[in-house]
Amino acid sequence: MQTHKRFLSLLKWAFVFFAVAFMAIYFRTYALHGGLSLSFRSPGSIARDVVDQAMRAQVEKALAKNLPQVPGPERDHLVALQVERLKKEDSAQYKQAVQNVAAGIERTRHARQPYLLEADPYHFFSQTEHLLATGRIADVTRGGQYFQPLMRAPHGHWEPCLLH
Repeated sequence: MQTHKRFLSLLKWAFVFFAVAFMAIYFRTYALHGGLSLSFRSPGSIARDVVDQAMRAQVEKALAKNLPQVPGPERDHLVALQVERLKKEDSAQYKQAVQNVAAGIERTRHARQPYLLEADPYHFFSQTEHLLATGRIADVTRGGQYFQPLMRAPHGHWEPCLLH
């Protein structure tokens, strides 16, 4: 009886350990895989969303310029109608735009070389040296991110400001 309780306790703690380890690995490598939702979505589906958002932004801009007096909910309805009309009237051009964006997404999915900050032993060392020399983490910051010219050479990388 005692060994059975001990075995169940060991099994419970092993499950907790593996669950925590899985979550830690999943979130630490999120930059590599982009999450489950991106893994299962086709490039065509993502491309349709991107093209639809771009069309919507263009139509919203044109309506705001030409009809500034139209209130928000009505403008949103007009934008949706106009986007659907454009999709139907220029379906060949819409399909071509979706194919171009999907091809670009497919290229970037396979050509992108991820940068794992944890694998760069000199990143924090150079960041500390820069902080001591200038009093700032980076020379250029924008929108909660700072530019690291040494990451992903030769173009650099915008790294989010994290508190850990």
